[in-house]
Amino acid sequence: MNSDQTGILKIHRIPNFVGRIRSYSILVDGTRVNSIKDGETAEIRLLPGHHNIIVKLDWTKSNSINVNIEPGQIKRLHIGREQIKGLKLVALKGFYILLILIGAITGIGAFIGVGVAMLVIHRTGKLKLF
Repeated sequence: MNSDQTGILKIHRIPNFVGRIRSYSILVDGTRVNSIKDGETAEIRLLPGHHNIIVKLDWTKSNSINVNIEPGQIKRLHIGREQIKGLKLVALKGFYILLILIGAITGIGAFIGVGVAMLVIHRTGKLKLF
């Protein structure tokens, strides 16, 4: 592709503890074109026109965004995880504390381990492309 006839899509992955060691796949018009690691920015040359962008990690995928690329244009997107807030966050944290208590009462260490792990790492929601 001649650089005068293409545009550039830059996607920055916002650093996050959850999934830090995993690479996300970048799909343009349903085809995997690149991958992106935690904190990196991927640069993809695209032909002019409308393109559908999705980022995937295993069975999880982001929302899709349609972009219109023009020759010589640079478009920027970010990929991150939505923050869980409000009552949903309170309910999740309460559930994890309940797991710890059940483990302490019954002596089943797995409940304690899962509860503690989820309290530490579960602060984010689904993938969000913006």
